[in-house]
Amino acid sequence: MKRILLMLIAGLSLTSCFVKEDRTPCPCWLEVDLSNVPEKSVVLSGWKDELLFRGPVSPSDYPDFYEVTVPRGEVYVTALGKNNDIMNPTNLLIPEGSQADSLYAHCARLNTNCETVTDVVTLHKQFATVHLTMQIPEGQKIYPYEVMIASDVAGWDLRDLSGAKGRFYYSPGRIGDNEYEFRVPRQSDSSLKIELYDEGKKVDEVALGDFIIQSGFDWNAEDLADISLDIRFRESQVQVLISGWRDTILLDVKI
Repeated sequence: MKRILLMLIAGLSLTSCFVKEDRTPCPCWLEVDLSNVPEKSVVLSGWKDELLFRGPVSPSDYPDFYEVTVPRGEVYVTALGKNNDIMNPTNLLIPEGSQADSLYAHCARLNTNCETVTDVVTLHKQFATVHLTMQIPEGQKIYPYEVMIASDVAGWDLRDLSGAKGRFYYSPGRIGDNEYEFRVPRQSDSSLKIELYDEGKKVDEVALGDFIIQSGFDWNAEDLADISLDIRFRESQVQVLISGWRDTILLDVKI
């Protein structure tokens, strides 16, 4: 959509905004560059003190940029790849009992005390896939306990894509004899843990979040890496391999 057309449409509400007058109350033009977005559609949101706009946008419909007026001051803009999570004005939450979506997203905090501001959208990986191996107890052929992944972080804060508080729990199915795989959102604390159940009764828990932090994993990275953990109860050791790293980290821990 060309700016000249938008200005004609908005002209009735902007009649006081002339060059020789104080333009402080006048809106800023926000140009959102979607040329780097590979998805067919993204959910684009913007807000200041309250939600300003939200909706699906197809990059192919805006080869130059998507344009909208926003208030002067400071405005947050978020672009989300397709997802099935629960969205409220400021948080994107994972449904209880589900793992995180494979979310790729962009966020920006923009100074809009100007005539025009441009935000170039580049989507980044906002989740970590965790591959977990649990040591089989002596005398057992498979790992005998039900594994539940729990955390006090249940999604993303849309203003900066940090971890949003809430109840997260997910029970991954066993792969083979003793392996599990699941996705978690960007974490804001060390509350991530493994709960172990025997016939519905909780028998133990493992401080997974502490192990991941001790390994040097960066939850604030622009694109989150994936993690492999091999928990060895008998040796009180955890082996951690982070995607993109050469070496495996060996932690001597109390399990």
